[in-house]
Amino acid sequence: MTVFHRMGTDGPGEQIDAEVSHEFLDRIPGGVFRYRADDECALDYVNNGLIRMFGCRDYEEFLELTGNTFPGMVMEEDRERVMREIQDQMRLESEDRVRFRIKRKNGEVRWIEDNGHYIVDSTGVGWFYVTLLDVTEEVRLREALAEANEKFEVMAMLGTYQRRAEIDGLTGVLNRTAGVARIVE
Repeated sequence: MTVFHRMGTDGPGEQIDAEVSHEFLDRIPGGVFRYRADDECALDYVNNGLIRMFGCRDYEEFLELTGNTFPGMVMEEDRERVMREIQDQMRLESEDRVRFRIKRKNGEVRWIEDNGHYIVDSTGVGWFYVTLLDVTEEVRLREALAEANEKFEVMAMLGTYQRRAEIDGLTGVLNRTAGVARIVE
């Protein structure tokens, strides 16, 4: 079954029409899907990568978990923000990029990077073509780095206050308490 067509070259000046199959799309890491750009946001196509991303065994489990809609894929706490961000981005261009959480079938929460593209087909129907990547590890590393930076800043401030407490403001030398502590060490 043909999903997309790509025009390319097969040698000097020759054009070829290459078909991309469902099998190809199912082997892409991450999720690939399409949904209608209307109020219902019903899913029309999902690849196996998306089904696996949600921890589902098959398409039926995925449908049950998500209600077969894009908003149904987004964790409830993020849903309103995500839909607003997509609409805001769509006012400026035909592409959107948004990060949100999903809840897998087993209850595990994962962070997802959504890259979507709005297309109007030949019948006038609007569609979002979307790829999802699991960025949970990146989010966790960024959070750990931010926490480490915060601790570093606190330690640097403590060092500054420690030095200020040890130095006499008038003379610029160690005060009596700091001097005695250094001698005892």
